[in-house]
Amino acid sequence: MTSAPYLSIVAAARNDNHGGNMLRRMQIFINGVITQARRYQVPIELIIVEWNPPTDNLRLSEALSWEIGDSPCVVRVIEVPNELHHQLRHSASLPLFQMIAKNVGIRRATGEFVLATNIDLLFSDALFEFLASRQLQPGKSYRVDRYDVASEVPLESSIEEQFVYCDRSIIRINHKDGIEEKLVEIPEIEQVPQDAISVPLNQKWYEKMPESTTLKLAKVRQIYKQLLPTSVRDTILNFLPKDFQLWLVERELLTAQPLPIPPEPAADIITLPPTQPLPYAKLHTNTSGDFTLLSKADWFAIRGYAEWEMYSFHLDSILLYTAHYAGIEEEILNNDMRAYHIEHSSGWTPEAERSQVLDNRLSSLGIPKLTMEQLDAIARLMEQLGKPILFNDENWGLNQHTLSETVIAPTMVQH
Repeated sequence: MTSAPYLSIVAAARNDNHGGNMLRRMQIFINGVITQARRYQVPIELIIVEWNPPTDNLRLSEALSWEIGDSPCVVRVIEVPNELHHQLRHSASLPLFQMIAKNVGIRRATGEFVLATNIDLLFSDALFEFLASRQLQPGKSYRVDRYDVASEVPLESSIEEQFVYCDRSIIRINHKDGIEEKLVEIPEIEQVPQDAISVPLNQKWYEKMPESTTLKLAKVRQIYKQLLPTSVRDTILNFLPKDFQLWLVERELLTAQPLPIPPEPAADIITLPPTQPLPYAKLHTNTSGDFTLLSKADWFAIRGYAEWEMYSFHLDSILLYTAHYAGIEEEILNNDMRAYHIEHSSGWTPEAERSQVLDNRLSSLGIPKLTMEQLDAIARLMEQLGKPILFNDENWGLNQHTLSETVIAPTMVQH
């Protein structure tokens, strides 16, 4: 690839068979990106962040096939070693910190725009046609609906045949307003004809707040007193940058000693009635970890995903609220510009939610995750402030560390 990448695609993984048949799903994803980049001549940089690689398995660069050929796609596999992983809390139970890993790739991306995604997706022709048109704009957050499909997407078939399979084996559709369940009949594969930069945000914006805004903050605290118990309220506020906490304490808007993040949600959290309108912006947060596309400058302005040492649940949604309150406009692409997600046995699904399988597994391992009530309170706070909250410092994405990298291009493999 001779020209600079228009788009960097970032995903995180480790060779541990997460969710079952992981390498197979990941190979479909890689083949799809390389094929679509070639077909639509979109200069792409595919960044795989290999987090905490298992010592007894092959590295991903060795375990997978990389048939780039004449595709305008370069692959970069960036490794986060075990010793960095084990510096984080819960590292013994949580082998991959997905959002921190994605930040590693986003921070090192060279594309004009950056898509944060996952390793078990296929992107539709219509979506790549849009990318090829180069209509992406800074100041926008691009989202698509995710179509969950049965797991037997044929690896050896052409991408046209894979799309036929996906369209006929949709399990559910994840859109802005919820989840649409489908009845699935697994199709047989048919032969298909082959021709068929924003300005970075000021970290200390709160120091310039007028008195009227400070009074509004006092009202925010009163809302929290009514909505949430003290322990949960102060836990949420404890996520704020330390200097902002001190600023709030000085104005008696925050208790002097916020409590640590609890491993499990408090039992007395109050849930708002479902009929009550959201007191903050309604965004397309449904499965947003699978497709969030911003300009590189905008990713840098909001400093990526919140790097909290916990399960990744809802951290993708916090990113969208941060972007929104930073003035980055959400744009949901047309229905045919979709991401097909290959079903697997781990992670969140409506079925797992109903059976509490995921919650029980995390609880048994002592791994914390953000609750819906905590997400709600954080979004409320940004709405009341009328500003984003930046949760990371300037070294987000492990910027202070030099990481090893393998580059895979049409005619070379470099370490």
